[in-house]
Amino acid sequence: MNPDHLLQAIGFLDDDLIAEAEEPLSRPRFRFAARAVALAACVLLVLVLFPRGRMGGGSSSAGGAAAPAPGSSSPGGASSAAASEPGFSPEGTIWLDGRTYTILQIVDAVPEDAHQIGTLGPLSATEGPSTDQEDYVGLPVWAAGETELYIPLPTGLWLEAALTEP
Repeated sequence: MNPDHLLQAIGFLDDDLIAEAEEPLSRPRFRFAARAVALAACVLLVLVLFPRGRMGGGSSSAGGAAAPAPGSSSPGGASSAAASEPGFSPEGTIWLDGRTYTILQIVDAVPEDAHQIGTLGPLSATEGPSTDQEDYVGLPVWAAGETELYIPLPTGLWLEAALTEP
């Protein structure tokens, strides 16, 4: 095709097609929506893979914490205490000397007669108190009376467990 043929072919183009070709292309409107959906999917994935209850806290950060003295307290009641304990929730079971204790709640203080009786081990432990919660392994266990156990948390609050099986 020589230049004369090309010029002649351009002459056959409709003026509307030439006007449309001169207009700048507009971006599709769905780009923002697609980015928003992708961002929401990423946030959801992070929330599923790292639930709030398991972030921050655990046996490595709590193992070396000094236990608060019996009778010590922190401001706030049991309901506000549960909300301020990342990584620790009032759930789980403790086994000690053939007895089963269920963790019930987070409390501000323990009875004055409470005394330390050992350190929580993993469920596979053969001696001493053991638990099914990895986050509590390595924390000291305190007893008050025959039916209550307490576990001090690093913030000064306590997990309370009650005897469920004699």
